[in-house]
Amino acid sequence: MWFLRTDRAELVYHSGPEGIVYATLSHVWGPSEQSFQDLQTLHALYGSSSTDNPRTHACAKIRNFCIYAEAAGYEWAWIDTCCIDKTSSAELSEAINSMYAWYADADVCYAFLEDVPDDDDPDAPGSAFRRSKWFTRGWTLQELIAPMDVVFLSQNWAPLCSKCAAPGLIRDVTGVDIDVLVSAVQLPSVPAAKRLSWASRRETTRVEDEAYSLMGIFGVNIPVMYGEGRRAFRRLQEEIMKQSPDHTLFVWGFRKSVTVSELWEHAPWTNYPRKAVHAEADPSSQFLLAPSPQAFTDSAHIQSLSIRRHRIAAEISLAAFNLTQPEASSLNKVLFSQQEVAEFTVTSYGVRARLPVLQICDDDTSIAIAILACVDQEGSIVGLLLRQQEDVGGISLFRVGVHAIYHDIHRPYPLYHSARYVRIHLTVPENSAPPVDSARRFTLTWREVYLVYHPHSFGFADLRGIAAPVAARPLLSPCRLFFPPYMLARLARRGFVPDRALSIHQHGPGRQDDPFDVMFTNALTQEAFNVRVASCLRPAMSLPNANGHGKGTHAHQPFRHLWATVEASWPARDSEVRTSPGSESDWAGAGVGAYLDGVVAAKEARRSLDRARRCYWCRETHLDQWEELDAQSGKTGRQTVFAFVGNSVRLTFSHWDARSRATDAEAGGGGLYAVNVVVEEEIGGDRTQRGGGEELKGSRRQQNGVGSRAGTKASNAKAKRSSSRSSVVRSMLAAVHQQVLGKR
Repeated sequence: MWFLRTDRAELVYHSGPEGIVYATLSHVWGPSEQSFQDLQTLHALYGSSSTDNPRTHACAKIRNFCIYAEAAGYEWAWIDTCCIDKTSSAELSEAINSMYAWYADADVCYAFLEDVPDDDDPDAPGSAFRRSKWFTRGWTLQELIAPMDVVFLSQNWAPLCSKCAAPGLIRDVTGVDIDVLVSAVQLPSVPAAKRLSWASRRETTRVEDEAYSLMGIFGVNIPVMYGEGRRAFRRLQEEIMKQSPDHTLFVWGFRKSVTVSELWEHAPWTNYPRKAVHAEADPSSQFLLAPSPQAFTDSAHIQSLSIRRHRIAAEISLAAFNLTQPEASSLNKVLFSQQEVAEFTVTSYGVRARLPVLQICDDDTSIAIAILACVDQEGSIVGLLLRQQEDVGGISLFRVGVHAIYHDIHRPYPLYHSARYVRIHLTVPENSAPPVDSARRFTLTWREVYLVYHPHSFGFADLRGIAAPVAARPLLSPCRLFFPPYMLARLARRGFVPDRALSIHQHGPGRQDDPFDVMFTNALTQEAFNVRVASCLRPAMSLPNANGHGKGTHAHQPFRHLWATVEASWPARDSEVRTSPGSESDWAGAGVGAYLDGVVAAKEARRSLDRARRCYWCRETHLDQWEELDAQSGKTGRQTVFAFVGNSVRLTFSHWDARSRATDAEAGGGGLYAVNVVVEEEIGGDRTQRGGGEELKGSRRQQNGVGSRAGTKASNAKAKRSSSRSSVVRSMLAAVHQQVLGKR
């Protein structure tokens, strides 16, 4: 361990802090801090000089700290910027794992607040002291708690206050209990959720430091591996779980909690879809372990229970769900019999937990409640809501959280509210309360369950956010639309030119009343068609790429489903039915009457299907309801065909960049979607792509007998009607243009 001599700012190595009285410095790192190598260089240049003190050549922060500590009577000092050789991974790992102990062994810690003036009043509301950046950094939390005394210094090294003299002020700023600040209680006796809540509003430069800065506060050690990202915080929780029986570690995101009555009223106890995932649920909230300390913002009030009280809480929870009072025999059995003990073990199948579990007698339900050994500020017992999964190797694997369904007579669809916890408290049932059906009563058993605890857990592969298959990602707004240059060139060779410039970063529709329109016109043939893309009124029930980590989490974004239509100067007609029950050769043999009846029936079925797919709100078919392209064919996306007399327009939307933002002001968008437009011409029953010299020959077989002649006559009639339109095409184009501008 390296120390600074306060009189010369020279580095001296000691095997440890034992027997050394030293002061430490807590501060916010700046952009140009002097390192271990910088001080070694100063020592090489000026260490042998008796007239030139190396301390005068150190940076202002190190120089002033040494001067202040020397004036206070300290020969040795320690500061994290220059007393750690960060070029040595072994020394860096040792320092990070030992830093809490080094601050605790210090005689005093000076907290340098560079953004607080000398004359600031710390007690004043809104003072610079209360708003100092020092209180927002992750590493300074352990530097506040570990030392016996912390003295706060202003930007000119003037004393402001100390931890021992003003613990109430420090509590108001940091949320740390006074008993912890004055060392009146042992830190391990403080619930894990409360300790994590102290760090929930703090930031670190490296995401891994969210975990490494908390090792000392929990008395655990984990290997330091920068580059692992959020996995570091998961490893920290696993280590805490191994060494502490504190169940408050699992109580995060407590806002997503319901009461017993709310759960009884709104939870779908029977026939609950075991793999149901709704949009409002952030997939990261379905794990046992929290993704980051920020998840514990609302968990400071959670208190833990002893082993005996945990068993009593389980019996009380059973009575609360069955609307009865606890039986005396059950409570006596809990108090005087051999006690069950809750256990948690990390396995390859998830966290194996032995807990008291409440489950309804109905075998079809997949919902269960695991009773945790903790209560909230109102004394309500905390129950962990679980949802059992299917096809996971025959083990009882559960995800955390259920979705209560709220029906509203003013809405044509149910509302979903995700919940992780149920707040259980015993109430005296009213005389008028209906008794619980015996088939719907809950049973209590101590059992082993496997809980999904991180995004890559066994049985949770279908909720890995951005790693989900492209075909499973919905097409939502706000978004941007990308019209590939090759597609525009293909249409231009046919003569169709857009009426607006289509950039690569073309903004798509945002609100429902702000659609995106582009009209392609052919000046030579006076033909035109308009593509309109708009968003639905109803918020989407699914997310594009929910990963639940910081920026990019879309649970709060107003995503809406997209729909698209095509208007053209060609008269519209029903989409031709290519397939019908039986092959066309079979219909030909049955005669023209039976064939036409089959076509009419198939068309009617197609119309019914289209009506069923149309949204109740926008009266259009969402892009996600269009035909899905097979990825094995080399293309992905959704497509549909808008059929007209003699021509058709094939429209395809594909994911181009699912991570891109819709606008710079938004935290995340639906992504960048590629739009492909293909104009196809019907010639004699064959469909040919117009433009680029590429032809898509239809595979329609020639009909035999009367059926074939009827089909040929119908095609000739269509061609004659198409040729007779040349005299009125200009008026139709103007009408289409007015219709497009005035639609909706």
